[in-house]
Amino acid sequence: MTATATPVQPRPIAGFVGFASGALALLVVLAHFWIGPIAPHRHATVTIGEIAAEIRHAAANKLAGKPNPAPVATPWDSDRVLKLAASLLAGIGLIAGIAGLVRREEWRPAAAGMVLSGGAIVFELAVWSIVAVLGCLILIAVINNVSDILGN
Repeated sequence: MTATATPVQPRPIAGFVGFASGALALLVVLAHFWIGPIAPHRHATVTIGEIAAEIRHAAANKLAGKPNPAPVATPWDSDRVLKLAASLLAGIGLIAGIAGLVRREEWRPAAAGMVLSGGAIVFELAVWSIVAVLGCLILIAVINNVSDILGN
């Protein structure tokens, strides 16, 4: 009787890295969502008023043939750093999960890391999609009423 050698399965290092990274990404995204913006922001009515004024000035400049001012870069704050960190952790989790599957490691940690990372990405995209749609609706209302808001 000959004994057949069973293939040795590699330790699930990449799978566990993917799991830990995906779990941390999901926690960062959820914490940032529930805590809210950490960096100080101006009130929404001030921002909407400034957007309406910029629209009016840009339209007046365009009609007068004047160039519009150059765009200003947005400074880095704690909110942007948290979003970048969550995105990088989710990306690392996805890549590590795929690497674990390619290495033929135990599939559960790799799959769990990919699911957690994907959940962090989907949650962030869903929240910002809803915010973008609501912001567009507010801007449409402001544009429709810009003459009433700023006067003739």
